[in-house]
Amino acid sequence: MKLINRVAKIIIFTIFICAIGYLLYWLWQRQPGMHAIEKPSAKIQQSELEDQQKAPQLELNILPVDGTIVSENKVQFQGKINPDEYILIYSNSSQYVTNAKSDGKFQLDVDLEPGLNIIVAQTLQKDLTQNQSTRVSIYSKEKDDPPEINTLLSGNVKNIFDNLITLTTTNGEKTFRQKSSTKITLPEDISISAKKQNNLKDESIRIGDYLIALGTVENEKDFNALLIKLIRENKPQNTIVFTSSQFLTGVKQNLFSVKNLKDSKIIEFVLDKNSKILDGNQKTDIKNIIKDKKAIVFYQDQGSKNLVTSIYLLP
Repeated sequence: MKLINRVAKIIIFTIFICAIGYLLYWLWQRQPGMHAIEKPSAKIQQSELEDQQKAPQLELNILPVDGTIVSENKVQFQGKINPDEYILIYSNSSQYVTNAKSDGKFQLDVDLEPGLNIIVAQTLQKDLTQNQSTRVSIYSKEKDDPPEINTLLSGNVKNIFDNLITLTTTNGEKTFRQKSSTKITLPEDISISAKKQNNLKDESIRIGDYLIALGTVENEKDFNALLIKLIRENKPQNTIVFTSSQFLTGVKQNLFSVKNLKDSKIIEFVLDKNSKILDGNQKTDIKNIIKDKKAIVFYQDQGSKNLVTSIYLLP
C-alpha cells in the first residue's frame, strides 16, 4: 500500500512538472521576443531602401503644347523635370541638349523650319538612362497661310464619314469637320496629275493621306478648319535618332565608333560637312572627340551608314 502511494506521488509530481514546463513554453511563444521583432524590421528596412533607390518621377509637361502655331521661326521650350536631369529637344532640322536647374526648371530656344515641325522632347537621368519622352507638332506660319490660324491638327487620315475626318495625331485621335469653305492645297505632283486626267477623285482626301489642318478653335473646343494641306507621298516624320555613348575611337577619315551606354552595342558613325560638334553648347572640332569621353550623338540611320547630325560632348 505504501509502495502504491509513493508511485502515485511520483506520477503526480511528474505531471505537475510537465504542466509547469508546458505553461512556461506557451507563455514564451507569445512574448515579443527578438525572433518576432527582427523579421518585420528587416522588411521595413528593405522597403525603405527600395523607396530611396526609386527617384521621384515628374510628369514631362512642356510648353508649347502640341498643335501650337507660331509666327516666327523660333520658339522657346520650357518645363520642369527632375533636378539636374538632361533634357533633349530635337527635330529633323535642329537638336538641343541642356540640364535642368536645381529646381528642375529648364528652357531652350529652338529653331523652326517654315511649316510643320515634329519635335521630340526626351529626358535622361544623370547616368544617361532614358526616362520620359513626348512628341509635339509645332507649325511655323508660311506667307500664304490665313493670318487668323492659331491651332494645328496633323496626322494620317484614319476615317472619313461624310464631312467628318478623323486623324491619328501624335496625341491620339482627333476629329474635325471639313466645311464647304475649307480650302485644300495639294502637292504639285497630285495637282498636275489630276488636271491632266481630269480626275477629281485624285484631289479628294483619302484614308491614309497625311493632313496638316490649320484653323481656329470656336466655343473653346470646336476646331474650324480653314486650310488643309494634303500630303500623299513623303509624309512628315521625325527621322532623327540619338544614343548616349562613350567613344571607342577618335575620328579618322570622318569615321568613329562608340559604345551605346544603354545596351553596350558598338555603333559606327560617319561625319559630313553639316555635322555639328558642341561642347557645352559651344561649337568645337573633331579633336575633342577622344576615346572614353561620353557624348549624346544625334544621327540619321540611312541604311548603309549612320550619318551624324550633331554631337553634344558631356563633362
